[in-house]
Amino acid sequence: MPGIPLDLQDNATPAANSLAAEALLRLADLTGIAPKTSYKQDGPINLLFVGRLVKQKGLDVLIAALAKMDLALKWRLIIVGDGPEWPAIAGEAARVGLADRLELRGWVRKE
Repeated sequence: MPGIPLDLQDNATPAANSLAAEALLRLADLTGIAPKTSYKQDGPINLLFVGRLVKQKGLDVLIAALAKMDLALKWRLIIVGDGPEWPAIAGEAARVGLADRLELRGWVRKE
C-alpha cells in the first residue's frame, strides 16, 4: 500500500484501511514533515489528560481500560487538572495496581 509504512501494512485490512489511508494522504499537506524511520518503542508512551476531574469525563473508564493492558507495554498517564474526582482517580489507580504509572499534576496555571 503506497504511503503506509511497511511495518504497519501487515495490520491493515486491504479494503477499508487502504482506502481511508490513501484518501488521507491525498488530502494531507505533508510539506516539511519527515517520515518516521522507526516505529520501535524507545521509551514509555505518554498519555495526557488535561481537564477538570469530574465523573462525566470518564477517567474511571480510562483507568479501567489501562488496567486491562499488557503490563509489558511501557506507558504512563499524566493527568493535569483538578476537581472532585481527584481522590477517586488516585484511589482507583492504586486499587488496580497502576499508581506507579499515574502522574497527577493537579491544576497548572496557564502560561
